[in-house]
Amino acid sequence: SVVRALAALAATGNFWLAAIASLGRILGGLAFGCFLGGLLAALTYRFRWGEYILAPAIRVIRATPVVCFILLLYLWVNRTRIPGVVSALMVLPHLGNLDAGLRSTDGQLLELARAYRFSPWKTVRLIY
Repeated sequence: SVVRALAALAATGNFWLAAIASLGRILGGLAFGCFLGGLLAALTYRFRWGEYILAPAIRVIRATPVVCFILLLYLWVNRTRIPGVVSALMVLPHLGNLDAGLRSTDGQLLELARAYRFSPWKTVRLIY
């Protein structure tokens, strides 16, 4: 009966519109989480105080089960925004590891980039 109901729903256009809209919200949330995670990683790499401020919040996000966020988000945001917000929150802490990768960059490569007067973008693109 479940397969028949799914087949009946899949035959309607509203089903596919809802599925594509949900997928778009999830992908938008992932993109925003990646952007915010990269920005915060760059902040904590550049300024040591950023790590002291953000590390406890990242630990809380990592330790909290996803269902807790979903329940809280039902209270705080519009129902249609929940998939995007949850996907952003779930990808954000993992990109915090980007800070560790930036810190482990070989100093000699960075010195080479300064010696050859690489632009900041070329340094990011070729070394980081």
